Amino acid sequence: MVLSASQGASVDRYVHAIRGIHAQKDASGNWEWLAQDGLGSVREVVDHSGSLLWMTHYADFGSGFGSVGAAQTVYGFTGEMLDGGGLLDLRARSRD
Repeated sequence: MVLSASQGASVDRYVHAIRGIHAQKDASGNWEWLAQDGLGSVREVVDHSGSLLWMTHYADFGSGFGSVGAAQTVYGFTGEMLDGGGLLDLRARSRD
């Protein structure tokens, strides 16, 4: 399934497979591939040639540590999106 998110003239595209996020298109129009662990957490992002762009480890409850490179995606622990405040969006209630 391909999903798109638009913000002004910027359009982000994501490919979701059965197990979650699989790929995303960067600002230059190149596809980046996201590697997940058994829990579905995004552990690394590689470009179309297989070069590592970003990698991280997660503590027991999802706080990231030991990252290499700049963050390349809004997806993180358990494959869920991070909101603007850096919290996981678990599709539950939210308050203003």
